[in-house]
Amino acid sequence: MSETEASRTTLSVNGIAMVRQRPSLMLMRILLKAAEATLGQGLDKLTRHGEETSQLLKRLGATRVDLSDPIFADQADKDPIWAATALAIRGQRKSAASGESRRAVICAVTAQWDIAGLSAEAILELVDRLRFETADDSGPTQEREELPAWASPEEHMRELMTQLHAPPPDDSAPQILFVARLIDEQLASAFREAFTAARQRAEQLAQATGFRLGKPSFINFTIGRSSTCGEQLIRRQRCMTLLNGFSYQLTEDEIVSESPRPAEFTVNVHVNYQLE
Repeated sequence: MSETEASRTTLSVNGIAMVRQRPSLMLMRILLKAAEATLGQGLDKLTRHGEETSQLLKRLGATRVDLSDPIFADQADKDPIWAATALAIRGQRKSAASGESRRAVICAVTAQWDIAGLSAEAILELVDRLRFETADDSGPTQEREELPAWASPEEHMRELMTQLHAPPPDDSAPQILFVARLIDEQLASAFREAFTAARQRAEQLAQATGFRLGKPSFINFTIGRSSTCGEQLIRRQRCMTLLNGFSYQLTEDEIVSESPRPAEFTVNVHVNYQLE
């Protein structure tokens, strides 16, 4: 043999295919809390509340409902982003709930809905119904006003500092997440599209350098998310943080979001070709 495999010139290329997919699963998490005169009374109330909430969610179409073990309220995991910011900016080490009774106990109810066959309008109606049925009647919450698009950089900076110094978010509000999943047919089609794009680019490069394209010597792929701006990346990181409180394990072909809008998957195929 005139040349060995190691001495052959190779060409490495990438091919990308984009797939937009609507969510097929909806997740909901409700934090329940009881603060009574004794621990036993608090646990009894929490158990009753948990059973009532679980039955309510099942009546509203949940395909799965899970109830976590009770813990003391001061043992709950705080939002890591807020905790790090408060420590760095203000040096605070005390929880915002430090004045609450040490006998306060909490547990989380998580539920799942299969929404693959629902229209966008039907999903919004379901979310609206769930929010209404699980609303906390303790009192209205004051929503933060958004700055107008024409606000000055100084106004945006003041708003940012206000948010940094604000108390931690209210974990008692129900949390809803949406999971989009690639089906096998979509994944197979995306693989073909990405591989075709990679081969076309490899043929162009081979012709430009005076070689003839040989057989593939290496093929690899990754499934990820489309490139986005910094704000969207922060939102996705927040969703991944919130997902830690749900009884759901995300796979590589799934994307979690706080919005029911279609998610964008990126299928990247990496191929090495031998040049002849």
